[in-house]
Amino acid sequence: MIQKIHPDTRPRLNIDISFEQRDALERLIPKGMRTAFIGAVLDDLIELLEEPRYRNEFVLLIATGKPPRLSDYSKLAKKIEEDADVKSR
Repeated sequence: MIQKIHPDTRPRLNIDISFEQRDALERLIPKGMRTAFIGAVLDDLIELLEEPRYRNEFVLLIATGKPPRLSDYSKLAKKIEEDADVKSR
């Protein structure tokens, strides 16, 4: 269920990240694109986790310290790879 939110109030997600992660995000994603970029990744992750088969496997891999490559699961990453394959032909 999507909840309507007043335009002046949006939920925030605050997480701790490493200095290396911060530096990489600042270097790789233009400042004005970070919210859209992280939002797209979160949408993809939520869609993945809504599938019980993938959710259990994904959570197990993270819990055991073996985080999966997002490209192994991500529809967004697969689309990027497919588009790159088409362009290289």
